[in-house]
Amino acid sequence: VATEAYGGMADEDGTAQIEIRASWTPVGTASGDLDLRPHTEAWGELLCTAAGLPPVPEGVTVIPSRRGQRGV
Repeated sequence: VATEAYGGMADEDGTAQIEIRASWTPVGTASGDLDLRPHTEAWGELLCTAAGLPPVPEGVTVIPSRRGQRGV
């Protein structure tokens, strides 16, 4: 959504917003097991892409950032 102010609100800056939604129904195996890992990974990848983070090539492990972890 992009908004641009006019008239009495012309002094306000325009804004931009984005909303990402997902709707899915996980299907379990015959034994009732439900593996949410691929769903969670796909959702996380989508959010990272939307945030502008560069993709991580297959087989590359990302080293976690320790920024902000004081007193550990």
